Amino acid sequence: MKRAIIATCFLLMVVVVIIFVKHYQIPLKEAPQQGSPIIERAPSGRKLPESKQVPSAEEPSQIRKHQLQEADRRFLIEQGLQNPINDLVQDLMKHKELIPCKGTLGGTPGFYNPNGITVLSKKRVIADFDDGHVEGTIELTFSVSNGAISWTVLQADCGD
Repeated sequence: MKRAIIATCFLLMVVVVIIFVKHYQIPLKEAPQQGSPIIERAPSGRKLPESKQVPSAEEPSQIRKHQLQEADRRFLIEQGLQNPINDLVQDLMKHKELIPCKGTLGGTPGFYNPNGITVLSKKRVIADFDDGHVEGTIELTFSVSNGAISWTVLQADCGD
């Protein structure tokens, strides 16, 4: 008897979730290509209207847009980057040691969300980081020489 009740409750929960997803047209995330930020799309492939988009728990509440000008992009390509925005985002995600904040409750601060990293110019980046419990923001400068990226921290907000 208990198994029948549990199975019925489970089936009812599945139906409720399906109705909710269809009603609010919540898109399913596809696996992103390596280094590509996740962009949610409606089932037909077109972008969802702003009013229908549901922010992911992994994304900052206000997603900043990259501000890299075409001349700056060409400059970074001349310095050895093949795809400047992607190369900078991927490289920064490997450098959690740049975060001057301590982790809380055993968490390790890191750049875990590529959508939280924004290239502002040919020399500056702002990035969100977290340790699984506390979120923060860091502003950095960088230089590129022969494709190698060097980072310098300007300031950090540890979310205290």
